[in-house]
Amino acid sequence: RPRLPKVPKARQPDPGASAAFWGGINEAQLQERLRRFCKALGLLHYHTHNSQRSEGGFPDSLIVRTPGEWAKPWLILLELKSEKGRLSPAQRVWRLVLEGIEGASDGVVVYRVVRPSTWRDLEMLLTGGQRGA
Repeated sequence: RPRLPKVPKARQPDPGASAAFWGGINEAQLQERLRRFCKALGLLHYHTHNSQRSEGGFPDSLIVRTPGEWAKPWLILLELKSEKGRLSPAQRVWRLVLEGIEGASDGVVVYRVVRPSTWRDLEMLLTGGQRGA
């Protein structure tokens, strides 16, 4: 029986390792992915769809994890950005204030800027600490 030459396996790109891999994902797509992920986990998720009449800079998403079911953090505030997206001056103010609260909250409150390339970190944050799992 003739031996076939070994063909090397194609390497799949590591989505978390390459910003170029994520370059085509915009904030709206990232928001929808987050909405579906939270729904699958049974987490309360809030996102203001039209913020034109709201104060500027407030984070895009607020997620609540029930203390009886989850370990800390219980309140997660997320600013979603494309790979090249930048925080506005108002968003930078909210970031500073919320990071200060995070530091003083003993892990109850968490603020993160999320980009497509940091999605895996967000998944770990949102799924970590489920009680009874």
